[in-house]
Amino acid sequence: MQIESILLHGAHFTAEQREVIQAIGRIDVVAGPGSGKTTVLAAKVLKLLTTRNYEDKGICCITHTNVAVKEILARLKLAGVDEIEYPNFVGTIQSFMDKFLGKTAFAAVLPGVTLKLLDDEKFYEKYDKNFRRIVQDYRSDWNVPKPSNNGCKLVILDDGSFYYANRHQNQRCQYAINCACEWLLRDGYVSYSDLKSLSYWYLSKHRDELSVAFEERFSYLMIDEAQDTDWIQFAIINGLANGKQLNVQRFGDPYQALYTIYGSETEDSWNPRPDNEFYQTKEISETTRFGSLIAAVVRHVCVQEYEQFHSNRELNFFPKYFMTYETGDELKEKHTRLIEEAASSNPDFRILQKPDAIVGIMHSDIIKVEPKYSKEGSKQRTHERSVSEIYALVIKLLANANGVSFMEESVLIRDNHDSNLELADIIQKLAKQNISLNEVQNHLYSLIDSETISEDYLQRECKHMLQDVSNLEGELERMTLSTVHREFATIHGVKGETHRSTLLLLASCVHMKFNEEDKINKFLKTIFPYLLGDRPDFSSDPEIEQLQRDCLKLAYVALSRPKYLLAVAIPSQDLDDEKKTSLLTHGWVEVK
Repeated sequence: MQIESILLHGAHFTAEQREVIQAIGRIDVVAGPGSGKTTVLAAKVLKLLTTRNYEDKGICCITHTNVAVKEILARLKLAGVDEIEYPNFVGTIQSFMDKFLGKTAFAAVLPGVTLKLLDDEKFYEKYDKNFRRIVQDYRSDWNVPKPSNNGCKLVILDDGSFYYANRHQNQRCQYAINCACEWLLRDGYVSYSDLKSLSYWYLSKHRDELSVAFEERFSYLMIDEAQDTDWIQFAIINGLANGKQLNVQRFGDPYQALYTIYGSETEDSWNPRPDNEFYQTKEISETTRFGSLIAAVVRHVCVQEYEQFHSNRELNFFPKYFMTYETGDELKEKHTRLIEEAASSNPDFRILQKPDAIVGIMHSDIIKVEPKYSKEGSKQRTHERSVSEIYALVIKLLANANGVSFMEESVLIRDNHDSNLELADIIQKLAKQNISLNEVQNHLYSLIDSETISEDYLQRECKHMLQDVSNLEGELERMTLSTVHREFATIHGVKGETHRSTLLLLASCVHMKFNEEDKINKFLKTIFPYLLGDRPDFSSDPEIEQLQRDCLKLAYVALSRPKYLLAVAIPSQDLDDEKKTSLLTHGWVEVK
């Protein structure tokens, strides 16, 4: 009950969530989109941390992104847990491997060399230079072949010697890829892929000692977003978690595992099964993100039948929409009109500081409707970016005044409806540059919890913020106060996000070995029956079944992002009268 009051602000955990929080032993937690998985995980960690004795073993909590780590730590800090101290650990799977295995493994392979772990982007920059040094006549306007795209792997032998292998078809490029990576490793530069290889090699040599040491330190090992854990990461975790006394608990949504589509692996590494003799499966099947209409669409496009997935919000603010288009401009005009009408009719929708995302499978799909989109930029926002910047400035001021981190303040604001309304009013006035210093102070004073903040301090900070807002004038001059917070991104790029609205482009041709004469849009063709609530059986054709599986995973991720409004966009030539009638008959509303 104490944890509820801290994390849920007056709401209550569901029976499923309570059961997971209380559960001991080895469990797989299948948590649907928007089911409060992160909150439940934070609650479980908080409960264990605050009830443990000094002599108890620690809790190890692993997730996949720094954002997720910050969110968990922010929730713990709001509950009074300021530091994660030994023997506990909360961090990304990369930092986990680096801390417990990678550094020691690297020292064994290259003694005396300092390890420098790089993210993919920084590693590729250095690799690019090395590759061009080896292949000096490589044209400057050609992209250097990436190691990851060519299956480049670090191979370590029993004696600690190593080499690289890749499958590039050109022997000269194959040699250059291997040499460029080896030069970086000998200089201490390690990619995440190399870190996995080093960790796995070291574990294979010292499995028994390491698993004993791991169990002596930790009583719980919790893995967040388990569906994003690949085979080698799972092999490393399972190798450490051999002890019978270790409570291994894996949280995630197996239907959102996308790396089998984009990577080289063909099977999901985490596949919870009710008949698993080692892990008991528990469900969190009630979502709070969206209403029953969106929940039904998400349920229908799931790879497997997911009848238990439902929403606790019967109120649906908007129907499910579809639109046809011939050009990108036409699509954006219809999208803008739809969002502006939604904002004018619903205050909850209007105040939510989340994007109105237009998503597609491939970068090329997005470029066709938004030529300014660039693959390198990943996500492209329209002129409303300044609204997000103003939002960040206000949150920063409030966080400093309340003595919490930016992430903690964001969580507090996000979870409080009245605070959201107040914040939306401030941001609108700041964006219009139609607010006085006194008005800013009065608005913000109601959002500051600290009783020690003086009027002079608040006035000074508000002046600074107004100055920062005025420095955005280049953006503000061309910024209209449109209610559309548009963002373009791939489905893979928005995984894990929540949107105010999501528009899914059904314009991709999925690469499969189809008849050359078959010109029908493949993505639309594959998922269309599921948009109507049907479930065709393709089990007799493995190739079609794999296509179906990939397309449904992508649709499931995309269509589970919106909090309020869901829509699909179909090229006009791909939607005949029969299909349009079917959509209308099954409750879809056309955007004219």
